[in-house]
Parts: sequence; structure tokens; C-alpha cells
Amino acid sequence: MACRTTSLKARIRALAGPGTAKTSRARLAAVGLVAAFALAGCKEHLDARSVPMDGYRTAHPIVISEQPENFDIPVGMRRLRIDAALRARIIDFAQGANEHGNGVLYVMVPTGAANTRTARWMAGRVRRMLHAAGMAENRIIRNDYAVDSSGDVAPIRLTYYRMKATVRACNRWSENLTSKSSNRGYRNFGCATQSNLAGMIADPNDLLHPRRMGPSDPERRSVVFDKYRKGESTATKYPTKTTGTVSDAAGE
Repeated sequence: MACRTTSLKARIRALAGPGTAKTSRARLAAVGLVAAFALAGCKEHLDARSVPMDGYRTAHPIVISEQPENFDIPVGMRRLRIDAALRARIIDFAQGANEHGNGVLYVMVPTGAANTRTARWMAGRVRRMLHAAGMAENRIIRNDYAVDSSGDVAPIRLTYYRMKATVRACNRWSENLTSKSSNRGYRNFGCATQSNLAGMIADPNDLLHPRRMGPSDPERRSVVFDKYRKGESTATKYPTKTTGTVSDAAGE
């Protein structure tokens, strides 16, 4: 809404009419208040479009979501054994499901494939391996999945769901950077950094809330208190071998 400057001038003239010096000063103060309130009314709301929203945290946010973790076990037509290397990887996957999963591990067995009979037999062995690795029996769920062709040789897939930190794909290079006149980041700015940060986070829950502080070291605390009572320095002393020195081999 535009300011009504005409009515503002009329109100100022009415207040600044003839009178004594004392009343004139009072009228001038009133004029100042009227002008301030009138000008303040000219800006009734804040335009959100004036707030910059092109920061890399806004453009490329790290999203915490539950996503599947998969491990495929190759199954041949007549392969009835699991070697030591594959067994170790199956056990490692089960331990990861225990540590990071939501409590359930799915054993997906192909159906309608050329190796369906072998896969069903292997699934029983895999289930026993998972149970021996510490997975509770009621947390191992077997499901079937259909293959596209009866001639396919499909694997057994182990799946569990875990919380992951991800950033959407960093491939938005639609604008010409040589023609940018504004001092703002381009569309893909900061996406690689955000993706690397999300990939390095061991526990995505750390992005949502801080961890509980661990217990203090009572032995170290007693040592510091003893030194404090004696008036000694409580700082940790490190050997001089661990300090760095500047080489003077090149001279001054």
C-alpha cells in the first residue's frame, strides 16, 4: 500500500499552527511522532524474497533417511558350498546389521530362475550363518523375489535398513558461470562438500542431536586435584621429542 503523503502534510500543517514558543516546541515534537508513525506504516510487511536463500546448506541439504543396505551372494546352478572368504563377508554383513540396522535382516531368494532350487538350499545355510553371527532367529525374514526370465541365474540378496546421511546428485550445471554478474554461489556450489561430509559421518544421528557425555576419568581427576592442592601446574607435560623444530639447513 502506498503512503498517503497528502494527508500527512495536512496533519503536520494543522499541528504546526500559530501559538506561543512553548506550544510550538510541543507541536514540533508531535509533528515528529506523527511523521515517524506515518513512515513506519509505509512498510507493512517483510518481503521474504529479499532474504538470500542460495546458501549451499539450503540448496544442498544433508537429508537423514532410512535406506537399504544390500549384499548379493552369488549362486550357481550346482554350487553347494560357501568358501571362507564369502563366509567372512556374510558374517561381517550380519554384524553390520546388528550394529546399524533397524532390527530385521531380509534373505531374498530368487523364484522362477534357473538356479531357484540351489538358491533355496543355499538360503538355509546362509540363515544358519547369520544366526551363528549373533542375529536372532526371529529377526531373519526370508522373502522371495521374481526374476525377469526363467533362464536367469540370480543371487541371494541380504538386505537391512539403516539410517543414512545423503545429498541429492551434484549435477546441476545448467547456468553459464561466465555470465554471472551477482555475487552469489552457482547452483552446484557446495554440493560436493556436503556430499563428502555426509559420506564421512559414522552415525547420522549426530546431525540430529548431540551424544550424551561419557563418564570422566577419576584417576586423571585425582592427579589434577593433587597437583592443584600442592600449587603445581596441572597441565600435561609432553616430551620434547614430540615438538616440532624448524630446520636451519638452508641457512639464513
